[in-house]
Amino acid sequence: MASLIALIDRLITEHGSASILEKHIALLKDQATLIEKKLLLFESENRVLREENERYKTENSHLDNENVDLKNKLKAQKQTSQDISLPEEQKEILVLLANSDMMESKIIAAIGRGGESVRFDLEELREAELIESQHVPTLGPSFGLTQSGRRYLKKNGLLN
Repeated sequence: MASLIALIDRLITEHGSASILEKHIALLKDQATLIEKKLLLFESENRVLREENERYKTENSHLDNENVDLKNKLKAQKQTSQDISLPEEQKEILVLLANSDMMESKIIAAIGRGGESVRFDLEELREAELIESQHVPTLGPSFGLTQSGRRYLKKNGLLN
């Protein structure tokens, strides 16, 4: 009888171990399948991110080139603004502004020409970036020289 109990006990233990082992193997297979799926997902995402990175590198390169071109154009434009020949009326305004910033009304009074003519010259000088303007509430526009304006005056011997 004792040997029958031992035999049954051994059969139960072996069967239990085999069934547990089967469950562990099935679990490991499921986990391996899940890991493979995640790996494929990560590889796909990695490929997409690498392509996006390459697009950004290309775009960055184009923007760098465009930036260099724009800087060169700006430099050429600044040199051109110093090399231009201005009408005497506009030179007179630049010399007047070399001393201090002035309100539009005071510039018109000091120049002694019609208001529209002076406003035209002020706008031309502002567009050439030789002067800058700002609006003062209740007083109107005020004008002053830019560094380019000072450079123009100095280069042309008009700056004291």
